[in-house]
Amino acid sequence: MGDAARVIRTRALVLAQLAIPKDDQRTVQEQPTAAELVKTYPKLTEESAQKLLDYYNNLGTVTAILDLDATSYGSGWLEQVLQGQGSAFLTDAFVNKMIKTKTGNMVTAAKDKIDDQIKKLTDLASQYPDNQEIKDAIAKLNAAKDSMNEDSVTNAAAMKDAIDALNKYGSKDAYKKLEDAAKHPAVVDKDGLKSAVAEADTVKGDSKYYNAKNKDDYDKALAAAQKVIDNPAATQQEVDDAKKALADAKTALNGSATDKDALQKDVDDSRFTKTNDKYYNASQDKKQAYDKALAQAEKLLNDKTASQKAVDDAVANLEKAKAELNGEPNFIGGDYTPSEPSTPSIETPAEKTTEKILMHAAYLYDNKGIKIDKPTVKSYVTVVVAENPVTINGIKYYKVAGKDEYIKAGNIDGTLRVITHNSYIYNNKGKATRNKGIKRLVKKTRIVRTYGAPINIKGHMMYRIGKNRYIKARNFEGTLRRLSHNSFVYDENGKATRNKGIRRLLKKSRVVRTFDAPVKINGHMMYRVDNGYVKVKNFK
Repeated sequence: MGDAARVIRTRALVLAQLAIPKDDQRTVQEQPTAAELVKTYPKLTEESAQKLLDYYNNLGTVTAILDLDATSYGSGWLEQVLQGQGSAFLTDAFVNKMIKTKTGNMVTAAKDKIDDQIKKLTDLASQYPDNQEIKDAIAKLNAAKDSMNEDSVTNAAAMKDAIDALNKYGSKDAYKKLEDAAKHPAVVDKDGLKSAVAEADTVKGDSKYYNAKNKDDYDKALAAAQKVIDNPAATQQEVDDAKKALADAKTALNGSATDKDALQKDVDDSRFTKTNDKYYNASQDKKQAYDKALAQAEKLLNDKTASQKAVDDAVANLEKAKAELNGEPNFIGGDYTPSEPSTPSIETPAEKTTEKILMHAAYLYDNKGIKIDKPTVKSYVTVVVAENPVTINGIKYYKVAGKDEYIKAGNIDGTLRVITHNSYIYNNKGKATRNKGIKRLVKKTRIVRTYGAPINIKGHMMYRIGKNRYIKARNFEGTLRRLSHNSFVYDENGKATRNKGIRRLLKKSRVVRTFDAPVKINGHMMYRVDNGYVKVKNFK
């Protein structure tokens, strides 16, 4: 192959996409254009003329690097054509045949030269089987040979990788260097690289590593360094490169100290969680899940090398387990304000009584279920009532101790209802309540205890589930019924409700969700619906 000076010159010309001109060879700038060639040779098409120019421009470069004689591949004849001295009867068919024949010959000659070099290197490799550079040289030359074909061999740009391989491994000088290096291998110093690898445990024990987003880069550099150490044929350059790459990856580690404040807070809060009825009344699997998440959180608090991700995951797991605790309150509905347990009062021969908390403002009724003209009893007061409820007109009541007055049991004990839709929890202003900025949500299929009849808040009928906590009535399980008549909507006193002065009307055939058993209001049996009451007789 060519000498070093010619190699350097050739590679520069490859990048410039120019051929190597001989003394009498034109440069690209001096050549005629394809259009000008067509004028000189009218039987040529412009496409064939351009192929001729491309072949000529790359011929010098490729034959030089392959150490071939350009004149054997038509360079002299091409010079005459470009100077206008070719046959006036030059045709497309002749040009295409000439290029195909010459490039085919060039590919054959080039591959023969490469095969000769590969054979020599293969013999050398058999003498030095552990020499990686000889193996690399053979692989690169094989790739260069495989890339050569009639389309690529005269295209300097397409031949760039092949040219690089031939420059480095294809010459006699290259063979001699590989042979000398194999016979007299340089002493490779790996001590510095081994020291850098040995400190990996220390590096990985620091938050700069285990909290770093780019720690994979360090891991890859570490694995590559170990591979170089394990390679008996590694060169000093490979060792130095691996050492630098590992040092750079270590310097680039960008982790911060682990922040455990949120985890500490959740662990501290666990002492309150475990005294809450949501925990101690929870199903066994939910309680165990919380205990397991708490144990892991406490373990990480004591782990000085805990990563930020591990801590964040522990926070998420503990908060999830806490949210999934499903214990029912002892007396009141909802999950937010546990009541005090009922305390039996002193029993008298006349009746057994007990103290209960009234969870919903309540009317007082007589023993026939007729409302007494007295102020309502406010919610969240303690009332003394008979221990066991009585049923009047199909509705359960508690008798007020020592009086002929009754309070609907639903305002005290509440009613367990199934949520049919994910439901937000509202306050008495109709605004969604929040926990740490996130709207409180009761998920579909949960069983919730409600108190009293629904009340209208901002145009929506809502059940009370706890102190200043409400859920829309329409989100609870009910019964779908079809109206057989147009029906007015009434309030709990039997008065027609209105919207902007117009009585509210549900049209015939509409499907309406009703709740609970029908109740008697002003002599009419009525079903409670989302926003009031509808007469039972109006349903099919």
